Formats: sequence, C-alpha cells, structure tokens
Amino acid sequence: LSLLLISHDLGVVAEVAETVAVMYAGKIVEIGTARAVFEEPRHPYTEGLLRSIPKLGSSLHRHKKLDMVEGVVPNMLDLPRGCAFAPRCNKSTAECSESEIGFDWIRGDHQARCIHV
Repeated sequence: LSLLLISHDLGVVAEVAETVAVMYAGKIVEIGTARAVFEEPRHPYTEGLLRSIPKLGSSLHRHKKLDMVEGVVPNMLDLPRGCAFAPRCNKSTAECSESEIGFDWIRGDHQARCIHV
C-alpha cells in the first residue's frame, strides 16, 4: 500500500510517514526515512522548517518568538539560477547560484540537494 500525503503539518507527517520528501519551489530538496529527516535534517530549508515548529512544555517557550525561515518565497515563474533556496539560505555561497544542485548521499537512503551538506 502506498499513500502520498502532502502536508505542512510536520507532526502528522512524522506520525504516518516512513519516507519523507521535503520540497521547496517545486523540487525535492531532501528525502529519506522520517527518522533520518526529522532527527538529522541536512538541507537548510528542512532545518528551518523544523526550527519553526512550536515546542510544547515549559513556560519559557510560551513567550519566545518562533523561529522562521527569513526572506521571501521565490516567484515560481522566475526561479533563481541554481538552488532556489539560496537567496534565503544562511549557508549560501556563489557556487549555490551557478547551476543546478544535485543530490548528495548522506547515509543509507537519506539524500539532500545541497552542496553544504
């Protein structure tokens, strides 16, 4: 049985998915087992998404401002050259904007489309 679940609710994804693909600007930027992607995110966008999830628990978190992925989502009709996330990425270098970025194997089935993995 296969199920394709498209969601922004990462809690639901973590509960039901065995394999997770994180997409940005219409492209998969990271893919792997749910455990690998959620415990060891390697693409800067995945890292940003996971940092932006509110944490339940202590009162310190109630007054803390949520982290967010800075910048503006790109125009899908005029994507930047190279990595579409580069203009928003804190790890971005000139090389990120030169050409298409391929997947780098991390471990097992875990891959990320980033030269800074």
